[in-house]
Amino acid sequence: MARNLEDLDRARPVDPAKLAAAEEGLLARQRAYQLRELRTAQELTQAELAERMHVGQNRVSQIESGGAESTRLDTLRRYAQALGGTLSVEVTIGDIRYIVA
Repeated sequence: MARNLEDLDRARPVDPAKLAAAEEGLLARQRAYQLRELRTAQELTQAELAERMHVGQNRVSQIESGGAESTRLDTLRRYAQALGGTLSVEVTIGDIRYIVA
């Protein structure tokens, strides 16, 4: 029996909350990957970066494993500074951007 997409959707409807959570999880992993790439491009180990930040290596690992969202702003700022960069935080409302940190 051939089934079309509508039949499948009725049989197994998408839960919007689960979909949103999955999307946020993917975004967190993508951001973590980008942070790892920044570090490895500078040929730094997690331990070396942690030393520059004055934190333990496990904290760097947590940040690079998708924990940036739950990381304090000053820790993320030190992460960026340890790589030679800066951290900026902005709020976007419509077409207007406000830099808040």
